[in-house]
Amino acid sequence: MVGPIGIEPINQQDNWNINVETNEIRNLRMRYGNDVSDDDFQRVVETAVRIMSNFPNPQGPPRAVTGLALGKVQSGKTLSFTTLIALAASNQYRIIVVLAGTKKTLFKQTKERLERDLGINDPSVVNNILIFPNPKPRDIPSISRTLDTGRCALIVCMKNRSRITPVTRLLSSPELRDKSPVLIIDDEGDEASLNTAFREESQSPTYRSILELRRSVPKCAYVAYTATPQANLLLQQLDALHPEFCVLVHPGEGYCGGSVFFGDNISQYIRIIPDEHVEIIDEGEIAESLQEALALFLVGAAIRHSRRRNDKHSMLIHTSHRMEDHSRLYNALYQLHENWLSRIRLMDNDPGKQDLMQRFLAAYNDLATTVSNPPEWDMIREQLKFELNATCIWIFNSLERREDEPLFQLENNIVIGGNMLGRGVTIKNLSVTYITRRAEGETNADTMEQRARWFGYKRSYLDLCRVYMTRQLREDYIELLHHEDDFWDSLRRYSDYGLPVSQWPPLLRLYSDSLRPTRPNVANYRRLDVNAWTIMQPILDPDAAQNNLIAIDRFFHSHPPEPYTIGNVTHQIVRACPILNVVDELVKNIAPGADWDTELISEYLLRLLSNGRLMDIDVVLMSGPDNGFRVRNPRLGINGNADPINGKINPMEGHSTNREPNDPLYYPGDREITNGRPQLQVHKILYGGELRTCSLALHIPDIEEYNLPYYTRVNME
Repeated sequence: MVGPIGIEPINQQDNWNINVETNEIRNLRMRYGNDVSDDDFQRVVETAVRIMSNFPNPQGPPRAVTGLALGKVQSGKTLSFTTLIALAASNQYRIIVVLAGTKKTLFKQTKERLERDLGINDPSVVNNILIFPNPKPRDIPSISRTLDTGRCALIVCMKNRSRITPVTRLLSSPELRDKSPVLIIDDEGDEASLNTAFREESQSPTYRSILELRRSVPKCAYVAYTATPQANLLLQQLDALHPEFCVLVHPGEGYCGGSVFFGDNISQYIRIIPDEHVEIIDEGEIAESLQEALALFLVGAAIRHSRRRNDKHSMLIHTSHRMEDHSRLYNALYQLHENWLSRIRLMDNDPGKQDLMQRFLAAYNDLATTVSNPPEWDMIREQLKFELNATCIWIFNSLERREDEPLFQLENNIVIGGNMLGRGVTIKNLSVTYITRRAEGETNADTMEQRARWFGYKRSYLDLCRVYMTRQLREDYIELLHHEDDFWDSLRRYSDYGLPVSQWPPLLRLYSDSLRPTRPNVANYRRLDVNAWTIMQPILDPDAAQNNLIAIDRFFHSHPPEPYTIGNVTHQIVRACPILNVVDELVKNIAPGADWDTELISEYLLRLLSNGRLMDIDVVLMSGPDNGFRVRNPRLGINGNADPINGKINPMEGHSTNREPNDPLYYPGDREITNGRPQLQVHKILYGGELRTCSLALHIPDIEEYNLPYYTRVNME
């Protein structure tokens, strides 16, 4: 572990040291023990330092910042923010608020894990952190005295208005308001926190309560943790929760996510549920594929327990959000379980037992494709009676109000559930998942990703893992893998470039017409289709126009063009100019006019490059009769005056009107000179006889190779 780290933060007034060689960090390392390697823990601490380097200096002037910590589903975000808590508590942030989800289960899971990992209730640990769950104003004296004794008050509350408002009153009290800077950690910061009433120009209750909480203290750092940042990245830039900084929280060693389950080895782990089986399940009966999954789960349990006798082994069944469906499926599974228990007790020559053993043997053969040196079948066969007896089935929904891990006393546990098994909830030792649930028609990418509870740190038993899903779900998750890889690569590139989040182009790739990035009630977005022609309106500000022309001259000086004659017109062309040069030296240096978004166009070209689809592009300096300038005059408004606002300027020239297409001097028009290749045209414009300006026209052929469908933010007036 290193000592104090000198940080050069965003605000130069905030220059301060973050000390990582502290009692809290040492306690945390000790308590994680062998569960986290030294390298992984060092990486987690370094990530926490990167996040905290954006915070206001505890000794500096009042300031508030908003950040985003982006991890992956089931990748250890709780470990990251627990480390951030320990680091902040050691560095003068002595009031820390954790917004711990919208469900009691997630709140309880988070609170108990923080208590355990930070050693808060362990008398053998010298700890400077005291925890206050869902506090009220009556807790002000206790929290005040905690701070007076040099300790940290860790407030953990549910994410709803009724729980957040008392915390706001507490922190804004005279006793606490100026005692310490405040860190707010919003777990699953894309859920419930965002404004679901923005289209009505109003504020949803939870969103408003979070804003009031932040405003209640003069010095505050707010960090939203999520694995599905689609909504956060598509927020309006003026939204109070739009991030000012973003830090990627990389998974540790042994993480198994989308690239493992839906990458090159997809056939090893994914099993298809026929569509007709979904109808059977919906009717409350046990489909053949579910029996296959159950048999594989039990054989996997036998293999697992041949390695370590008392290991827990879990299965998840997610077929519906309706609680009555959970009950029907529970009853059917219970009856099947009892039937299998009866049959396995029969004599070996009994046909009922033989049929059951054939099912288990098929499951064994499936697992043998991924398990190296599996135990002999005869040994597994003898173990299956124990595994069936050591199996319990649970319903996990809001009606049952059951928790997951604390009730798992037997070795094998099958969990049936719906919404309660969504984001944030961890089912430990999950090996087999059976999932059919999907919204009809279009569904949200972030919601689908959060349902992937089978992701996580599974390397030690990955060979026993299987996911049963419909063909449509498999295609969805393959697309979501590409979707996630694409925005992670782009966010990593922005970070490496040192680009402020305010300048990050919000561009999210989704090929599937049945997937959209997020809920339309939290973010305004549209599908960006950059194909055919995108034409920039000439800018009419004289200074900006002059700078644009200078940038154009500089580009063509660095990349000398050659004549490009079509019919009776000669342009100048730079053939196959590398995309990076075009973006960095030309596109990004042009102040945009209407109908053109420099950041989005640049990012789209770079995404084509990073996907290996477009390495270069032709750049054409279009000819014009006035020293290379095309003459355009203002359209007249209703009073006969120039009306540049309502009248668009068309920089493009059409085809020859006095020649036939078979005439060698025939010019087909600007739109027809691309030869089917991507092309960027540069048009110099003399507007109104006085203003020299320019336009850009980008042509991307409308073919599959270049058709990368993206979603982007729509900025509202």
